[in-house]
Amino acid sequence: MLALFLFKWGIRCRQQRLLNLEDLAVLTTSRRSVKQRHCHPASPKKPPRMAGWWPSSVCFPRASVRHGFNLLAPYYHMMSIEDRQRMAASLLERLAQRKVFFTTSWDDGLRTDLPLVELGQKHRIPMMLFVCPRHPNGKAMTSGELRQVANGAEIGSHTLTHTPIDHCSPAVAREEVLAGRVFVEGTLGRPVPHFALVGGRYSSANLNAIAALFDSVRSTHAFNFFRPAHGALIKPSLQVRFDGRTHPLKMLWEAFMQLSFAGLLRVASRVAVGQRQHDMLAIIPEICAAPEIYLHLWGHSEEIEECDAWRDLESIFSVLNAINGVPMTYSEFIAAKQ
Repeated sequence: MLALFLFKWGIRCRQQRLLNLEDLAVLTTSRRSVKQRHCHPASPKKPPRMAGWWPSSVCFPRASVRHGFNLLAPYYHMMSIEDRQRMAASLLERLAQRKVFFTTSWDDGLRTDLPLVELGQKHRIPMMLFVCPRHPNGKAMTSGELRQVANGAEIGSHTLTHTPIDHCSPAVAREEVLAGRVFVEGTLGRPVPHFALVGGRYSSANLNAIAALFDSVRSTHAFNFFRPAHGALIKPSLQVRFDGRTHPLKMLWEAFMQLSFAGLLRVASRVAVGQRQHDMLAIIPEICAAPEIYLHLWGHSEEIEECDAWRDLESIFSVLNAINGVPMTYSEFIAAKQ
């Protein structure tokens, strides 16, 4: 029903030649997007195109912009990283009166994890690296590099060859997962009790098969600011991603499953104007009213390298420090509030 409503809403706005919100404010979430996106006056001859059923540029009536989204425009003009950091810190100021426990986890175990761990140590950000020793792109860390980053971060398993386990038999899934774990444990000389699903994909049978092998299995769900563990799964809060975003329908579904109706509407208003998951940091006080918030960010360091978004990531880490959050190792975090 929600998808049908949004579809009809977008079509209706398009037919009425309504104002494109992007003409009021350029949404920027990284330095690269600041360079690539520009404001242009709307052309009446070329209304926004549709990509599938989802409008590539969602349109809103002028009254709706003034009434429903008047708080958004001031925050999304072209801003420097410092301006965005100050904005986020200001929006998150209310969290200072609440407990925010946070951790981060990063997938694949590629060489770009080396500068990631250095940045995390600089800002005292706890990290879990889920390692895939034989990643098909050939950029996996060497054994020496893995031992090096293990001094500043926790290490988990992420299969041996980055193979999703949703379409294979439980026996094949178990073999792939065990092979990756044995390799990492042999390299580090210590147990590796945590695992992350490749692409967050799994079947019920395979999840049950591998859950018995680890203390935790992390998924790629979103908008979980409450108890970290949900049965066999560890559900994170937000993905840090600069080269695109999760499909809008998936984000809305995750918000629907995890948040109140008011929180869902807040997220929907941000999704409609093209924001990504990590942009939702600014509205955590509004979408989560709990006195204790469990914030779990995750992502891929290679994507940050490809987008040259290290300063953007550093601004996010600065926000985590600005709200006086309680940093927790991954192991401490998933054991909290069981």
